[in-house]
Amino acid sequence: MIGDNGNTLLLSPYAKRDFKSHHVPEVVYNGSGGMEVCSIKLCMIMAKIHCWSDGFSYRIPETIYPSQAVVLFDLKRAELISKTVHIKGAQ
Repeated sequence: MIGDNGNTLLLSPYAKRDFKSHHVPEVVYNGSGGMEVCSIKLCMIMAKIHCWSDGFSYRIPETIYPSQAVVLFDLKRAELISKTVHIKGAQ
């Protein structure tokens, strides 16, 4: 869920798998690993809102709320981390 002002992204567990959900590896749940969300559509929406270049990768700081089983990303604090390969069809 993207906040009304476009500055936050909230991810929460969803029991049903559909086209809007992303698989979370077990290592993320037990705290021993991380994950990368790879959704061109989601990335394009966030890039448009924040004027990010589609040719670069960004790291977004997060806050984990274990008791609510959610993670909140602060999109306005995104940091450029590397140039990526241009994806055909991405604008």
